[in-house]
Amino acid sequence: MSLQKGMTTQTNAVEIGGGLTAPLHNLPTLDVQASGTISLAGIQCINFLSGGVFVLQSSSLVLNQVVLFISTGALGAVRMSLSGGGTIAGSSVYTLQGPKNLSFDGTNLS
Repeated sequence: MSLQKGMTTQTNAVEIGGGLTAPLHNLPTLDVQASGTISLAGIQCINFLSGGVFVLQSSSLVLNQVVLFISTGALGAVRMSLSGGGTIAGSSVYTLQGPKNLSFDGTNLS
């Protein structure tokens, strides 16, 4: 690492998070508070702040895109479906239970 053509060193650095919520601080994250349709373009982590019913736009996903779904404050169930008739983890309506990484195969999230 260099700064103004001079060398620098890093000591006593702090990593932002190290547990299950670390991706919230280190990946492009979308915080969601209300039911509705969600675009996942450029998103690698979705943090649900409340329960509800959410439709994920399959047209906003790219092949092999991996998204972490997490709920840090949701009271009530987080139910998700994929537009265009795809499935999420094999279900047409998926209920999130704990952090879950899912990859898009062009049709489904699994």
